[in-house]
Amino acid sequence: MVVGDLAFFYDMNVLGNRHVGNNLRILLVNNGKGTEFRQYNHHAANFGEDADEFVAAAGHFGNKSPTLVKHYAEDLGFEYISATSKTDFADSYNRFLHPEITDRPILFEVFIDSNAESDALWAMLNIEKSVKSRAKQHAKRILGDRGVSKLKKLIRT
Repeated sequence: MVVGDLAFFYDMNVLGNRHVGNNLRILLVNNGKGTEFRQYNHHAANFGEDADEFVAAAGHFGNKSPTLVKHYAEDLGFEYISATSKTDFADSYNRFLHPEITDRPILFEVFIDSNAESDALWAMLNIEKSVKSRAKQHAKRILGDRGVSKLKKLIRT
């Protein structure tokens, strides 16, 4: 599960459910506010800096605390991992992604800068595609699934 800090704090009581399995993995992206409301493509962004106070709940009671979620998760029997930098993340993510069921569920809290998150989203949504990639997508739309399948068979022979 991947969840932002604002949504996590609204629903954190579910971690106390006695039926939480040891196979549960939660990646908590903690940027200190509801950054999705500040993204360039969201209507709340029209409020500018006021969106933080009135829409995005910036500085909410969690306020990027390095101990609040840690203590809560550990007190409920979770293994807690955190990262505050790319180096921390690189050192920690393998434990979180470990394919075997561990002796307890894992919560991995990653602290990020909301501006960097917004910049990354903009970059991902605005990646230019190559002419070859666009031509391939266009051909798939025209040919449909059956046409693509026939073309692949034709090329293989």
